[in-house]
Amino acid sequence: MMAPTALIIEDDMVDSTQEPRPARLVRLADRIIIKVGSSVSTSHPDAWRQIAADVAALQAQRKRVALVASGAVALGREGRPGMAPPRVRRAWASVGQMKLTARVERSFDAAGLRPAQVLVRHADSLDEASGARIAHLLDDLGTDGSVPVVNEDDCNRLEGACFADNDQLAAWLGRIWRAQLIVFLTDVDGVYDRDPSSPDQAAQRIECLDSVRLKDTAAGGPGAAGKGTGGMHSKIDAARAALGYGCSSIITCGLRPSPLAHAQRTAACTVVEERTQQRSWPGGQLEVTHP
Repeated sequence: MMAPTALIIEDDMVDSTQEPRPARLVRLADRIIIKVGSSVSTSHPDAWRQIAADVAALQAQRKRVALVASGAVALGREGRPGMAPPRVRRAWASVGQMKLTARVERSFDAAGLRPAQVLVRHADSLDEASGARIAHLLDDLGTDGSVPVVNEDDCNRLEGACFADNDQLAAWLGRIWRAQLIVFLTDVDGVYDRDPSSPDQAAQRIECLDSVRLKDTAAGGPGAAGKGTGGMHSKIDAARAALGYGCSSIITCGLRPSPLAHAQRTAACTVVEERTQQRSWPGGQLEVTHP
């Protein structure tokens, strides 16, 4: 197997302004999806308090925010080693969803936020009317001041007829909701040119990717915790899909205080965006922007 090719960030990918790329993307976005990975969601419960602080700050800027929360299966299987057949994993999801909901509610209540659970099925992604209803629900919840927390209905999922993982769910949700930004919170601070966990390699974080560079990206390494089904390759695939409808992405570490605010301030993340973005929404409308 060939070693991943290191990516070189060329001058045309560097902003001429002093505003960090992630701060600019957040400032320009009206609708933001935050996808919380299992390694973050199942870590210390304080992680959700830090995420809640970010969401509250975004709402204060009059932005619409929806979350995709992983971790139900991982929380439900605590103390049970090894893999299990789908039937058992559905039971774990049922137990874990209660634990995950409790973590979110405690943290959001303390921040003055009102979370709202939204469960979707893969079949919804195949039906335009179902997708439209979910998008309208997210809008209605945002108008009400609530924060949608979206997850696949793992308790009732059919193997072979489900989302590959919640990264793909976030990408689909971004399309139907017309989001401008997806933030992937994981256990590393972005995409690297080689496995950052390898002690014998000096991995370099890639600051910015576009559709051309995404084709050459074969590195990044799986999430260190190994609790979810995604990993970095899945996030890259989801970010690539999001670019197809003009939605940018930020991939950063969610295991630090106010992780999105930290990424905006320090640019410790990987930004995925096009230099000239073409937004293609359902219905055939096309909007071209020059960030």
